[in-house]
Amino acid sequence: MIFQVLLVVALCALVVYSYFQRRNAPLIAVSVLILTLGGLVLAVAPNVSNDLAHFVGIGRGADLIVYCFILISLAAIFNLHLRFRLNEEHLTQLVRAFALLTAQKPEASPAESEDSE
Repeated sequence: MIFQVLLVVALCALVVYSYFQRRNAPLIAVSVLILTLGGLVLAVAPNVSNDLAHFVGIGRGADLIVYCFILISLAAIFNLHLRFRLNEEHLTQLVRAFALLTAQKPEASPAESEDSE
């Protein structure tokens, strides 16, 4: 019972957080909101997870929750990977543009000036 109360409080805090993040990342905020509401249902009525698990052909509700957690974690990792790659590409473009803007002509060395004569 104590864990259920703590879980409900933590999930409610997550709902509030996703609400405030809706302008920065609307898709992520809505996804977190839906998952959190699902978590609240499972925290308040844990037998629902068993019923859902049996419906989809999984033996226990806890297994269903673990499988869902793994899938969601993989999706989040993939999303972070794509964002990281996009940031790397933007940084590369910025560095190239900065290098072109600040390029200087090399000074002629004494050996080059003798060769030109």
